[in-house]
Amino acid sequence: MSSELHTSAEYIKHHLQNLTYGRLPDGVWGVAHTPEEARGMGFWSLNLDTVLMSLLLGVILMLVFRSAAKNDFNRCAQRHAEFLRVGGGVC
Repeated sequence: MSSELHTSAEYIKHHLQNLTYGRLPDGVWGVAHTPEEARGMGFWSLNLDTVLMSLLLGVILMLVFRSAAKNDFNRCAQRHAEFLRVGGGVC
């Protein structure tokens, strides 16, 4: 660890950056290691953590919807219906 003291703003700026992939200013494709490299990539860069989280949540939601679709809807799909209802109640 660094022995330097950092303010909370410096800590946030350093640690809470997107993992960015794109074309570095020297023409090589790769992951940015500094905020300056990320800015140098310009518009055509990918925030990898955002892309991976979106894919993960998409897969989870697809599995939830698939399980709801496979349920017997003659029983009113009670588990999913109760989860989605604001006021609760019985079918």
